[in-house]
Amino acid sequence: MAENRRLLTNFLFCSGVFTLTLWNNIKPSDENEFIANYSSSLLEDHYDYETKSLPLSHTKRLQFASADNKINHPSWDVELNTSDSLILSNIPEDGISDLIQLLSKFNKTSGLKILVLNNITTSWGNFTRILQIVWHTSTEYFSIFKMKLMSHINKQHFNYDGTSLKAVIITHVSIDVFYFSQDDLSIFSEMNITALTISDSKIIHMLCPSKPSQFRFLNFSNNDLTDMVFQGCNNLDLLETLILQRNQLKKLSKVSSMTSKMKSLKHLDINRNLLYYDENENYCHWAGTLAKLNLSSNKLTDSVFGCLPINVQIFDLQNNQIRIVPKDITELKALKELNIAFNRLTELPGCSHFRGLELLNIEENSILAPSSDFFHSCQNIRELRGGHNPFQCSCELRDFVNFEKKSGGRLVGWPESCVCEYPDGLKGTQLKDFQLSELSCNTTLLLVIALVVTVVVVAVTSFLCIYFDIMWYLKMMWQWMQTKYRVRKSHPEDLQSILQFHAFISYSDRDSLWVKNHLIPNLEKEDGSVQICLHERNFIPGKSIVENIINCIEKSHKSIFVLSPNFVQSEWCHYELYFAHHKLFSESSKSLILILLEPIPQYLIPARYHKLKALMAKRTYLEWPKEKSKHGLFWTNLKATINSNLPISAKVVVETIQLPAIGSFYTFICYAEEPIIKYPQEEILDRKHSYQHLQRAGIILEETMGFPANIFLFACIFTFTLWNNIQLSMENEFTAHYSSSFLACVPKSQSRHTTVLDLSQKNISELHTSDFSYLPELQVLNLSHNLIRELDFNVFEFNEKLECLDLSHNNLWNICCQTLAGLRHLDLSFNKFKTLPICQEFGNMLNLEYLGLSATMIRKSDFRGITHLQLHTVFLTLEDLSHYESKSLTALNTKNLHIVFPINKNFAFPLLYDGMNTSERLELSNIRYNSTDFPFPLFDPLTFKTLSLRFNNVDLSWSILVQIFMIVCSTPVEYFTVKNLTFQGSIQSTTNTDFSHLSYQAQSICSGSSMKALILDHVRTKVFSFSQDILYKTFSDMNIENLTISDAYMPHMLCPSSTSLFQYLDFSYNALTDEVFKNCDTLTHLKMLILQRNQLENLSKVSSMTSKMKSLKHLDISRNLLYYDENENYCHWAGTLSKLNLSSNKLTDSVFGCLPINVQILDLQNNQIRTVPKDITELKALKELNIAFNRLTELPGCNHYRGLELLNIEENSILTPSSDFFHSCQNIRELRGGHNPFQCSCELRDFVNFEKKSGGRLVGWPESYVCEYPDGLKGTQLKDFQLSELSCNTTLLLVIALVVTVVVVAVTSFLCIYFDIMWYLKMMWQWTQTKYRVRKSHPEDLQSILQFHAFISYSDRDSLWVKNHLIPNLEKEDGSVQICLHERNFIPGKSIVENIINCIEKSHKSIFVLSPNFVQSEWCHYELYFAHHKLFSESFNSLILILLEPIPQYLIPARYHKLKALMAKRTYLEWPKEKSKHGLFWANLKAAINTNLPVSTEMIVV
Repeated sequence: MAENRRLLTNFLFCSGVFTLTLWNNIKPSDENEFIANYSSSLLEDHYDYETKSLPLSHTKRLQFASADNKINHPSWDVELNTSDSLILSNIPEDGISDLIQLLSKFNKTSGLKILVLNNITTSWGNFTRILQIVWHTSTEYFSIFKMKLMSHINKQHFNYDGTSLKAVIITHVSIDVFYFSQDDLSIFSEMNITALTISDSKIIHMLCPSKPSQFRFLNFSNNDLTDMVFQGCNNLDLLETLILQRNQLKKLSKVSSMTSKMKSLKHLDINRNLLYYDENENYCHWAGTLAKLNLSSNKLTDSVFGCLPINVQIFDLQNNQIRIVPKDITELKALKELNIAFNRLTELPGCSHFRGLELLNIEENSILAPSSDFFHSCQNIRELRGGHNPFQCSCELRDFVNFEKKSGGRLVGWPESCVCEYPDGLKGTQLKDFQLSELSCNTTLLLVIALVVTVVVVAVTSFLCIYFDIMWYLKMMWQWMQTKYRVRKSHPEDLQSILQFHAFISYSDRDSLWVKNHLIPNLEKEDGSVQICLHERNFIPGKSIVENIINCIEKSHKSIFVLSPNFVQSEWCHYELYFAHHKLFSESSKSLILILLEPIPQYLIPARYHKLKALMAKRTYLEWPKEKSKHGLFWTNLKATINSNLPISAKVVVETIQLPAIGSFYTFICYAEEPIIKYPQEEILDRKHSYQHLQRAGIILEETMGFPANIFLFACIFTFTLWNNIQLSMENEFTAHYSSSFLACVPKSQSRHTTVLDLSQKNISELHTSDFSYLPELQVLNLSHNLIRELDFNVFEFNEKLECLDLSHNNLWNICCQTLAGLRHLDLSFNKFKTLPICQEFGNMLNLEYLGLSATMIRKSDFRGITHLQLHTVFLTLEDLSHYESKSLTALNTKNLHIVFPINKNFAFPLLYDGMNTSERLELSNIRYNSTDFPFPLFDPLTFKTLSLRFNNVDLSWSILVQIFMIVCSTPVEYFTVKNLTFQGSIQSTTNTDFSHLSYQAQSICSGSSMKALILDHVRTKVFSFSQDILYKTFSDMNIENLTISDAYMPHMLCPSSTSLFQYLDFSYNALTDEVFKNCDTLTHLKMLILQRNQLENLSKVSSMTSKMKSLKHLDISRNLLYYDENENYCHWAGTLSKLNLSSNKLTDSVFGCLPINVQILDLQNNQIRTVPKDITELKALKELNIAFNRLTELPGCNHYRGLELLNIEENSILTPSSDFFHSCQNIRELRGGHNPFQCSCELRDFVNFEKKSGGRLVGWPESYVCEYPDGLKGTQLKDFQLSELSCNTTLLLVIALVVTVVVVAVTSFLCIYFDIMWYLKMMWQWTQTKYRVRKSHPEDLQSILQFHAFISYSDRDSLWVKNHLIPNLEKEDGSVQICLHERNFIPGKSIVENIINCIEKSHKSIFVLSPNFVQSEWCHYELYFAHHKLFSESFNSLILILLEPIPQYLIPARYHKLKALMAKRTYLEWPKEKSKHGLFWANLKAAINTNLPVSTEMIVV
């Protein structure tokens, strides 16, 4: 074990000499001598790709560059013996002998360790000689860079014994003429060395070692190896590193199986291939030791996570097509490093399935925000690469921004590569500069604050609602809304029909005597001409008073209001006036009659009665005259006002509706609640709007009849559904399908109306007449894949309508015929017949078009009975064919002939020639021929009838294939197709083949033949040896219009040697490189070129390839490895190119700098395009653009292709359209934009309305258009996402906000003026100042400012009583009581309000002289307001109320609600009218204000 470890260590260090150090130091010298220098480092460890250095003592390197092809030198012996490394460069073919002579001087003791040959030209034989010489020297590391082989590859004997070699590197091998068998390459696979590299050499296969190998390192990068390499190989047990990057690997499951037997494999690099994984395939089987896997730059999708090695530690998946990391994958416990950069991820994945992850790279994806569980599950990550993503700067990114602080890990590329992409206002902002407060992101805190604010707002609102009686207004508004709803719901004629009274009378109970004694008797006479609605007799018991009021007003033509001071004090009168006033405006009629019973002073009308004030100011009212002489005129005017004929309500509602469920018109006539259905009036044909009519019927019935109507409607819908189901069941009844169910006999359960019966894949062995006699309508019968041995056609004698009968794949060997005159399709193929089962009765089936037959021998006489039939297709299966009589097939009269030959027998070519002489279209399957004798046709091929020829499953030698091909070229065949072709043997020139019996045209590669198209699909070789000139020229020099060679692993195709007739070339699924058709100027007629799924890489080279194709219109180079470097030369495309397919490549944004100027249809889907640059050349002719499956983050505009009509941007990362898309893309008629992670916001409104606004078609709408962001709308279809014009139109929003502001200000101003709100605010402000002073002063300070015993508030109209009675009795000469009066104590210069507040503050008591005059005084109101506040703020009885005159409650304005409350709850002094009681009054008053004022030591001025 120690020895092995030492050898491996030596290899790891020394292998660097071959790659970096020595290669970088190769310097051709002009002098014919060695240049000696010293090397002190070794670079590039092939095992782990880590750069290492190790000083070497006494190490010499000899470097030599040949200039004159002479390499002898007199001092070689000395120099070579003292050197351990040798580099030889630029060795031509004629210098190889000198090189061999030089190398022969080395031996086991020479000391040479490292040998490098650079840029040599040699033959295969000399190469093996050089390798054999080096093999037996002391050389340990042998490298060849750029080798050109000039001769055929053939088998060479090689002695592997006694070598010192540890590693061989061969790179960039080119073969001009190659001629070899796969076994010839075993010289490499059998090497007993540690490391082998063969790269950039276009090898297509590598054999498995025949015995256990010593290989630990294999590098076959940049070749054409397929999935078949090393399949089932058991001899690579020691292999640790395998590099297969940039090959033709496709199926990941096969690659995993390849590694399953490599027991030591640790590192596998298969990047830059064409790998995909189908989750429906078999489970992947990886090497259990595999720790490092590179799958980057392939075609892998999300399903790849179902095919991963369980013990992988380092995993590279960058540059694939992964959109999401699935949540149901197997846990990868050992995974430490994961690279999924350059994919299509839309969110930062979590680490639930790889908890040990330490390094994660998710750069260059489409990630907006991390997933919810990322920071919870990815706690072990020490390095995160997440830059260059289109981040959406929101709260979700806060943890990402603080990644380094919270987790202690490293955020690589921070902060330069982490930039906001969304929203637009933050675009370009670095994430480190993006800040959000804790409140805006902490939902819990936000909810708590919102809850607290809500509670406060609710509390304040509740207080204001109670204080200002808002609930009453809301209650009235709700009742009014109900009334308005009923008015809108009813039609005018229906509204008139509910009127039952001429008038509704609203009055106060205090005026009820006048109403009952005068109003009612004068209006309701005995003739009943006037009907009055009164609440005491017409209100319905059980209903609310408000509802009764509304009903009476609705049912009355007029509303009479008896106005008086009592009316304005009644709450219910206010309700009645409120609703009647609304009816006045809603019906636009003169429905209100006002009777003024007693004059009402304006000041007595409460503020709530503003409607009454307005009505009395603008409308004429009737005033009750006091003089009896005028009563008659009053009653006459009143009767004239309310005189109206009430409309007669119709009791019958007639409605005619359509009930398509039965297909007829019905008339519903509703009397009370009984529906009568009249029978159909006429039939209808269109059932398109059936359910809409039923719905309309339901609405009418619901409104007219209620519950019985619902029952009838349900019956109609049930009938309609039942009728449709009956139709469906009748249709299904005609088809009986029993396929794949176990049956041993024909079932008898079919309906007699059955037309199609499928009994295939059963175990039916016998048929009887009774099986089908009850099926007279049977047209199609399938009995294939059963066990039927014998058949009597009489079993179908009752099935006269039978047209198609399939009896293929049975065991039939005998039939008994019967004429089935209507039969058109009869299939008896794949049975056990010895001779063709053609009966005489078949000749009577004149309608027969398709005939399938099978036999083991064919004779001319077999077709005698059907030669007169005009058949469309004849299908022959010839299993175990033992005899074929020549020209038998020529008796057939058919357009299509398909023959399936036995798989394991040599093909009978007479079948080919007779078939071509029989039908226009001939298809042959299973063509194999191992004999060297080829049977040529015995007659002139020009007489053949076949125009279209197809071969399936062909296995022939190259020589036989060429001979067949030359024969076909001599016939009238126009279309020749070969599917699944396998050829073997050496490829030789056609000049060695004798074609003397063919025409001249056939001998010169179909020149002048009738062939128009040749198709070779799925071509394989077993053992091949050929020259490029022979193989490629065979096809390139064909004079035909269409050539297809697909799925053939073809590495090259030559340019035609002369001007070609090719118009269509398809070389898809091959291994062609950028060198194909380079500088080819003979394809001037080519119109369509298909090169998809090849090895094309450089787009500029491909464009140059087309530059000389003057007629090229369509180029398909999809599914390659194309890239474009914008620093390269300008692209040169064919000027006629109009359709270009560049899909599924490695193209980036730079590709828009390399497009044909006249292209009309451009396909760029499935690339790596992130944005459409704005500085590209305008493509005026472009009509269709496909950029689906890329990495676009916004919908591009059309500034550079104004004529665009079709745009496909599906499966990108588009959140919103660009700002100029709808402005610049006005000609688009079809837009495919589904399956994008849309961010549902205002920017999407135009996109959602695309079809309505532009008239174009939004393909996939609405299923594939779903919101991805924000999270609250995730999964919502765009059609269900609605935003109003107001919320998205900023201008409209500002205008509306301005208008609303103006209206609100106007309404607020009106209400403030009307309800004197400003007065309350002003008082509140003054009170606030007072409260501030109170809080600022201590109680003792407050006592010290009292100067008066009382402040007196009174109306000027009561001033005489105050001055003559109140003041003299309170202020005696002794000055014991000091009174504050406004006329003597208000300070000049101060405002009245401030003086009031000062006087109240300086007075111990406040005396209010109440009277009707008091409540009319504005200043008395102010004084009472502030005194009332003092009452509550200082918590003592500071108010004294003197009632000078009684004040009726209704005279107190609403603003004096405080006064009402005080008079209701507090004791007041009433001024007695009797003089005898005046003394007691004054005594009580003095006692109330008696107090000792504090003595102030100084003057206090306020």
